[in-house]
Amino acid sequence: MTRLSSEFVTLDSSERIIPTWRRDLANFRIAAAGSKSVWEIRRTDPIQTKVSLGSYEPGERRGGLSVFGRVSGKWEIHLPKEQKKKFSQSIDFILLGLASTEISIWQTGEAGEKEIARWTIEIGDAASPGCHFHTQITLDAADDKFPAALSVPRLPGLLHTPMDALDYLLGELFQEEWFRASSRGTNVVNAWASCQKRRMINLLQWQTERLSKTTGSPWTMLKRQKPDIGMLIKEI
Repeated sequence: MTRLSSEFVTLDSSERIIPTWRRDLANFRIAAAGSKSVWEIRRTDPIQTKVSLGSYEPGERRGGLSVFGRVSGKWEIHLPKEQKKKFSQSIDFILLGLASTEISIWQTGEAGEKEIARWTIEIGDAASPGCHFHTQITLDAADDKFPAALSVPRLPGLLHTPMDALDYLLGELFQEEWFRASSRGTNVVNAWASCQKRRMINLLQWQTERLSKTTGSPWTMLKRQKPDIGMLIKEI
């Protein structure tokens, strides 16, 4: 995604923020078994897109706003407790607690920059009341809508990671341009597609399997299901 999104995000995002975030995870791979970490793209230092001059509407129907987006996120992760061989690297990590990615859209113009939309992509824990993989709208109390004390709606989602969020955001802000860039048959596109496709297929297969075994309201039953560790990364 660093290379795929480079034409659509700020230079600082592609050359510093995303590579640093990736490097933090790579460094954590060699930590001791059972180690914990907060893997984070800080809200004060987010990935930021270039300005979309109405490209959130397709074709000649350009939108009337000039906007850009930001992506940040925080995942609390740990390494499996199984002993590793000396100097070996872990290939997997386990979520332990918070797993939240925030997307915001900002309007820009003569009056400066103003945040006009915000939502989060969440992965629940064992006690989360909504669908395990969900999206929430998170506005401030001053907006007089969706107050912080109201944690609904929790909208079911297929997306999991900050890079999924960036893919989604670019597809929304640059409707035609991002489609062309992300549908080319290049090695960069294929590498990203294979990673994302595996997780999405695993999630859909898991949901289908759970639905086939439940009774009662399918949605009510499905939203209470919790995946086994490793569900997203198993081979397809």
